[in-house]
Amino acid sequence: MSGLLGTDLLGVLGGGATAVDLAKIDLTSPDSVLNSNGMTYDVTVQGAGYRASLTGDNHTRDGATEGVSLLFAPKDVDGNVVDLSGGKWAVAYEVEIDSAVAGDSLIVMFGVLASDAGAPQWARLGGFTTHTSAIRRSVATSVLSNSTTGTADLTTIRGQYIPAKVDDGSFVVGGHLVWTMNSSGEFVNYATAGAGVDSIGDDMNLALFLGFDAGHTNTKTADLTVRAVAIQVRD
Repeated sequence: MSGLLGTDLLGVLGGGATAVDLAKIDLTSPDSVLNSNGMTYDVTVQGAGYRASLTGDNHTRDGATEGVSLLFAPKDVDGNVVDLSGGKWAVAYEVEIDSAVAGDSLIVMFGVLASDAGAPQWARLGGFTTHTSAIRRSVATSVLSNSTTGTADLTTIRGQYIPAKVDDGSFVVGGHLVWTMNSSGEFVNYATAGAGVDSIGDDMNLALFLGFDAGHTNTKTADLTVRAVAIQVRD
């Protein structure tokens, strides 16, 4: 994968045709972690990417309030931390699956998560689940659950949206678009979470979410690479 976002996002936003680099996220160095259920997890360097592992506690953990969320400050193309609350930034990300075992039920998603006093309040995440029988695209439209779609030869999940916080303290997102690519780099299918408004606190970050689609007590792993960038779309 090139790690580039071409005119997909920039064309929609009225920008030029210049591709924008998505920076690889160092998944071993989150700024903070939300883990209200005290689940056992680990993220280590694996080849050119990372290996994420999560140990089940015999419960389904498919929502951001239930699994583990590693939080990262959103950054622009120059590596500067930005504030997503002003509606000035479009967020683009991609999750590349390097290795995963179908049937493990491990969920791995990335995107924007808002929290208040350490509790997830709002989430727009996209990624994959190894599910109970096959690797599927996974999309979170709330902090309570995920939705999955079967996709053959799934290797990369990409997403984009424009978040903003409005005067009443709610967070608005202008349509979370998630699409999938196969091992040949071909577009497969897409999902849209639509616009949404959720009451949240002041903390808005990029997040890597780890969870489970089914309850068990085993440790499951997946190898992946995540890239993301915040692109300024207005002053």
